[in-house]
Amino acid sequence: MKAAALEMDDALFVEYCGESVPPEERIVRWLAKADLIARDWVPSKSLFLSS
Repeated sequence: MKAAALEMDDALFVEYCGESVPPEERIVRWLAKADLIARDWVPSKSLFLSS
């Protein structure tokens, strides 16, 4: 997933996440969005901790 975030075309990230984000910031931004919609857990406290 890290490689995909770094290598994907910006247009694809915009299509799925609704905004353009520099590749090196995509995981952090995706986690922030996931945190907003998660109900019983906080994704950023469990996923990609070494990022």
